[in-house]
Amino acid sequence: MCAVSHGASDTTSAGSHAGVLGKGKGDKSDRAESAATRFLQLWAMQLETAICKNTKLYAQVKAYTIEQSHLVVAGVVAAVLAVAPQLALFGGLLTVVGVLVAKAGIEAFCRLMRERRASGS
Repeated sequence: MCAVSHGASDTTSAGSHAGVLGKGKGDKSDRAESAATRFLQLWAMQLETAICKNTKLYAQVKAYTIEQSHLVVAGVVAAVLAVAPQLALFGGLLTVVGVLVAKAGIEAFCRLMRERRASGS
């Protein structure tokens, strides 16, 4: 036989466990969001270093015509990987960054990076 208690203390203890579980879930989510934000900030710094502070890449990008945009993309990806090889796992995203640089221009891309850093986002 199973004895079940329906007293007031059962409701209180169940309620307190629910609060603890709910809080823990939010903390884990906050930590994950914080880690993701930090990762993106570090990634932005590495992109800025690899692209905007690279005078050789700057000269190459300026020399290419729009018909050679594939060379700009390849140059951007190579420059980033030379500075931050751990970003090789994000090759697809690096290609997108290369396309942005090729289409918008290196000055516009670097201005955007500086503005985002200055605004803290």
